[in-house]
Parts: sequence; C-alpha cells; structure tokens
Amino acid sequence: MQEHGLPAGPVVEAFGSSKPGPIPWVIAALTLLCLSFTIPNQLAAIQNDVQFGVRSILATSGTSQIDVAIDGRDLTLNGAIDPKFERDWFVESLAELRQVRVVTDELEEYSPRAEAREMRVKFREAVQKINTASILFEPSSADFSSGSQLALDELTSLLKAHPERRVKIAGHTDTSGNKQKNLELSRDRARAVSGYLISRGIPREQLLAQGYGSSQPIATNETEQGRTRNRRIEVIVMN
Repeated sequence: MQEHGLPAGPVVEAFGSSKPGPIPWVIAALTLLCLSFTIPNQLAAIQNDVQFGVRSILATSGTSQIDVAIDGRDLTLNGAIDPKFERDWFVESLAELRQVRVVTDELEEYSPRAEAREMRVKFREAVQKINTASILFEPSSADFSSGSQLALDELTSLLKAHPERRVKIAGHTDTSGNKQKNLELSRDRARAVSGYLISRGIPREQLLAQGYGSSQPIATNETEQGRTRNRRIEVIVMN
C-alpha cells in the first residue's frame, strides 16, 4: 500500500524559532548610551541641590565654624560650636533636605569663656619661658648690656603673634643708692624695654611700662646674689 504525504523538499523552520536579528542589540546599546548620559546628569543635579540646601541652612544658622562634607547624598558635620548653638534644629534641617539621605553629626561643643581662659594660660606660660633675667643693663643706666637682645626678640615675636594681648613691663632695682633715683632708674629701664619693642613693630597700646624701684624685692638685699636678682625686668600679662 502506498503511503501518501507531503512532497519532499527543503525543511523550513517555524517562525518562532528563528534567531534574533541585530535590532534588539541596537536598542539595548542605545538604551545603555542614554543611561550613560542621563545618570551622571541626575547625580550632578542631586549634588547641586544638596549643596544649595546646605549653603542656605548655613547662612540661616549664622555660624562659620561648621564644615559640612558632602559625599553624594550623605553629609558629615565637623567643627566646634557654642553650647548655645541650636544644634538639633541645624541637624534636622539638613536631614529634611529632599535629596539628603544620611547626616552624620560629629560636631563638638566648646565654651568661649573656657577657651579664652585656656588661651590666656598658654600665653602666660609662653611669657614665662622667656628668660627675662637675661635682660641686663649697664650700672646705673638704662642702656642694655650685651646678651639682652635674645630675650627682647623672643618677647617681640610673641607679642606680634598675639596682638590681642597687653603686657606690663615692670622695672625693679635693689636697695643700693638713693631710693628716689632707684625709682626713676627702674622706670627708665622699663621704658627702654618698651621702646625696644615699639621700635620692632609692637603697638604702643599693647604695652605699659612702669617702674617700682626697690619696693618689690624677690630676694634679700644683704648679699650680692640677692641684689642681682632684685635688679630685674618682669613681663606681666594684663589681659
């Protein structure tokens, strides 16, 4: 019995099983290309929004002591603030910015009075390190002896570094000789130190020169060693 069927010929694949053409790949490539331009632009826009918002809040806060580090959508706060500063408001305002994700608060509080007191102590310690005992004068004179310049220059540098500080230059003598002449000599010597500092650029308003004669000894006047100690220049911090 003869079998009937389709005539022999080339085999044709079904429509759904054909391999994909180049069009899908082109579409994918174009999509990636668009994203490569769109995403950076979006990130830049986010960064600009964050920076603008941070600047606005900083301006409103009235402080210049805070550094805000921006890393994408994350903020880190650094700096020293007065305890009276509205810290919670500041942090919450930043956190409420539309594009901000995380705010890390690393601010430190400081006391202006405590800081000022600490600065005064440090300045006083720096003055005490200067060997004012090496500021010497010729006998019965307000002329400097050799070896005085080093301490005078160190004092000049310190006062230039701290123009907000005022000092008193106090001159002292021993009890040898006439009391009134000793008082005048101590004044002249204090003025000599003050004049040297002024000649090196220290404002006159930063200095006060005063002589005390032999009225404030720090050692006995019965020995040469004691009298040498009493003939001195002192630098006293006034503020």
